[in-house]
Amino acid sequence: MYVAVAAVCLSVASNSALAWYGFALKPDTYSGSIWACYKVVAAVVIAFPVIFAAFCFSDSQGRKIGPIWTLLALILQTAAIIFIFAGVYRGYGLRVAEHATKLGDWDTPLYFSVVTLTTLGYGDVTPASGIRLIAAIQALLGYLNLGLIVGVASELINARE
Repeated sequence: MYVAVAAVCLSVASNSALAWYGFALKPDTYSGSIWACYKVVAAVVIAFPVIFAAFCFSDSQGRKIGPIWTLLALILQTAAIIFIFAGVYRGYGLRVAEHATKLGDWDTPLYFSVVTLTTLGYGDVTPASGIRLIAAIQALLGYLNLGLIVGVASELINARE
């Protein structure tokens, strides 16, 4: 169980650090560099199965990470994913009504990241042509993340009845 807890904490912490670096400190890392964008997305996609496997892991006595800790970790992971992808969008650029966003703009990429993760897709903001696949990957991660959150939350509700 301790290995699973450590894996979850490490993954959430590393993605949170990646989000802080890419969104707040160095969004220009992604400016014009499609490979930098795909490298950070690959790191997030690789870390997600590690988290999922850690949730399913049990030790020799059959102890697992509890659903409350699982739910908390999933919510923190979702927040980190929103900020990681917003950093990519902020650095690489988005299109708002046929005009590119500025590098210093932070609210539009954050808005687009939330809309993409939740698969709302209003269409008022679109990704630049080079990062459309990244937006699609974020939408798939959103399906997976939000589905797991709903599943774990309903398990908690059923366990209390």
